[in-house]
Amino acid sequence: MRASKPYVQIAPDVLEQARQIDLLSYLRGYEPGNLVKVKGTTNVYCTAEHDWKPPPPVVKKDEPKVLLLPPKNKNCDRVAEYLFGHGIVYQLIQECIAEGIIFESADYHNAVFIGKDESGTPKYAACRAFI
Repeated sequence: MRASKPYVQIAPDVLEQARQIDLLSYLRGYEPGNLVKVKGTTNVYCTAEHDWKPPPPVVKKDEPKVLLLPPKNKNCDRVAEYLFGHGIVYQLIQECIAEGIIFESADYHNAVFIGKDESGTPKYAACRAFI
């Protein structure tokens, strides 16, 4: 919704003059009382109405990250069929499923490939959708 103020027409030469000047030069020339240099910096300025406030420091959480895996389907028939159809030996597919490094997701029936560390804890996963 437009404001009730009337539209103001600006002369083209005034508009071009405004385009030629940057904000810092404008403030130095026309509003020097409104220009404030930020302490402890070089060439950093702010206006008196809008003082410069540094962003709050980022708090780093020391909590360990948790890998969220999709829920497993009750069987891996679709994944096994897909991988076998792409030339993977059926015995290898079954071994990977038994080790828990490949499974079928329950929601979308994607093939989920799990990467584990030395202790067997899942550290990453890749999903492969197939149709």
